[in-house]
Parts: sequence; structure tokens; C-alpha cells
Amino acid sequence: MQKPAALPSPRVAGWTLYFVLLFLRLGLVIHVQPGYIHPDEFFQSLEVAAGDVYGLDVYRPWEFVSDEGGPLRSFAGIYPLVHFPIWLYRRLLDGSTSIREYHSAFAPS
Repeated sequence: MQKPAALPSPRVAGWTLYFVLLFLRLGLVIHVQPGYIHPDEFFQSLEVAAGDVYGLDVYRPWEFVSDEGGPLRSFAGIYPLVHFPIWLYRRLLDGSTSIREYHSAFAPS
């Protein structure tokens, strides 16, 4: 009768998984990614969110301007990821609606 194959120790299995995931991560970083988001998208989202939260008159890119059919880009991804943290920071820092706009960009003194 054959002896069942011994399983690797948890330590060896952990390191094996670590190196497999490490090489996978390096491969995905080096591989050309066609779904790359241009960095300008990040700045546009922050500008629109800061304008909404602080009530500022900011430049809205054409993707966010409401035309006949509505804006080209949805706010669904921006509200939880950008609007909410800025709004929360504003509420925790001051507790009111009057806050100086540069507090979000620079550390409060």
C-alpha cells in the first residue's frame, strides 16, 4: 500500500504562496496594461469633488457638464471615493460649513 503524499508544512506553504503572489504582482506591473487611467482623471475628480463639497466655483471638465443627455461621466464612483472623504475631513476638522479651502491640500497648522 502506498503512503499518502505528505503535505508541506504551513511555513513552506506560506512562503510558496508569498513568492507566487510576488511574481504575479511583478508580472502585472511590467505587463503593458491597456486599461490605464490617465493621471488627469484623478485631478479632475478631485477638483469637481472639492468644488461640490466646499461650494467653490471650479472648472468642470466637459465630461461632467450636463448637456442635453446629461453628463458623460457618472458621479457614482466619485461620490464614495472622493466626495465622502473630503466631506468627512471637512466635518472632522471644523465641525461647521465654514472651512478654509486650503486645509484639504495642506496640513493644518
